[in-house]
Amino acid sequence: LGMSQSHFEDSTGLNGGNRASAMDLVRMVQAAHEYERIREFTTTGSHVAELGRKHVEFRNTNALVRSPDWDIGLSKTGYIREAGRCLVMHARIAARPVVIVLLDGDGKYTRIGDAGRIKKWLETKWRGGDLLASNV
Repeated sequence: LGMSQSHFEDSTGLNGGNRASAMDLVRMVQAAHEYERIREFTTTGSHVAELGRKHVEFRNTNALVRSPDWDIGLSKTGYIREAGRCLVMHARIAARPVVIVLLDGDGKYTRIGDAGRIKKWLETKWRGGDLLASNV
């Protein structure tokens, strides 16, 4: 993928030795977005699994995937102490594909609020003709 500014010690995403630049995460999101199953699994709002006699509901930690105001094609949240609260998404904003990478958010909901502010800013700029997609 050309992720030259990344180093992975394991594939779980839970190892504090894993490192990736924001640009490398953009590359990873763009590549993952090519796979229908990854898109489906990362944007499903919730899923009920039957575990023996129990039914367990799993909910996507990115509440934006359940919002009718968003067109999200891929989403992944994450948290470990070393990286903080992170969010990567492939979305359509103002009819244009956008990859958003938010790293080390201050609080549990900061990354969701930040994504909303980015969306609003891009919609305003693109609808006003002030910003070209190639400049983002």
